[in-house]
Amino acid sequence: DRLATMDEANRICKDLAATYWKCMDSTRKNVLSGNLENNCDDCFEDYSFCVKEVMRQKVAHAKENKK
Repeated sequence: DRLATMDEANRICKDLAATYWKCMDSTRKNVLSGNLENNCDDCFEDYSFCVKEVMRQKVAHAKENKK
């Protein structure tokens, strides 16, 4: 059930997602002002890692249950 797993990942990683989207909002405002720097890479990596880790754990758990 991929959708439920993604919902769970979003719930677990919501603080990291909020930090990332706040950074991206600030970046959008900066770009409109002519500043093309993007300082959100670390935020994105943290959020992305969290989501991938939740997904990885769910897959591992599902494989264990099938044994």
